[in-house]
Amino acid sequence: AAALAGQADSCFVTRKESAPVLQKYSAFKKADILGKNIIRIWCQNATGFYKNVNSLVSCPMRAMSILRKKDVVIAPSNENVTEFFDFCKEHLSLEDDQLILTTGKTRSIDAEMTEDVVNTLKQTMAVRSEQAVSAGNKPPVFTLVPTTVNQSFQAWASRVGTDAGEIAIFGNDLQWSQKFSTAALLYRSIKTPDEPSLVETLGSDIRIAKGYVCDDHVGLTQAFKLIGKTCTLRAANPELTFSLAVSLEAELKAYNWRQGPAVLSEYLQPDRADD
Repeated sequence: AAALAGQADSCFVTRKESAPVLQKYSAFKKADILGKNIIRIWCQNATGFYKNVNSLVSCPMRAMSILRKKDVVIAPSNENVTEFFDFCKEHLSLEDDQLILTTGKTRSIDAEMTEDVVNTLKQTMAVRSEQAVSAGNKPPVFTLVPTTVNQSFQAWASRVGTDAGEIAIFGNDLQWSQKFSTAALLYRSIKTPDEPSLVETLGSDIRIAKGYVCDDHVGLTQAFKLIGKTCTLRAANPELTFSLAVSLEAELKAYNWRQGPAVLSEYLQPDRADD
């Protein structure tokens, strides 16, 4: 929230290794997809370790605290959400149409973006566009601000196409995220164990526990035998919280392959030495 409120410089370190990130951020600032003339549509979702009922509610509530006039926030139908929005309306001079509610029956905003909710969003955007044109201005640019760009988000965001104005997305490209926002970049694939991992190809000397990325149970069993000691089994997808210490081959069956590729790595004891 601080980054999007204009204090993003404090969110980046200034070490030489961060130069590519800073360069990308400079380009982002030039693009100005979150500028003062842009209408932000906050669609914050709880992910990973924070994917629980409280976080599903608190994520959009944080966005409410920095809403500007015309901005929109999508949030689950919840008594705490509406109460806090009423508080923000009073102190930030917000309007009723700046809040779009979903059913609140699941733990995912993306899963609740039904056709009705998407149509409500499109209608709200159309009103914003009409207001701008009536005032003698160009149609506004809208920016969707998700927690992360993933397939669930893209599934409904692709349906928001509208004549109300240009739409941008604040977040990494989906293909980029699938390549870099995954634990799989740290490890070699069990199918091609002689080929370096993505991190290795970057010339990094970061020490990484021995492990492999596996796409099926056969590969998982093979990786377990190669590591030869107690392992940590988890999903490659960082948004999933499954993690299990495995010491017996039979325990590998606990993994649910609907979560996608798995990572099996040697189990390391934390260093608790005084120094």
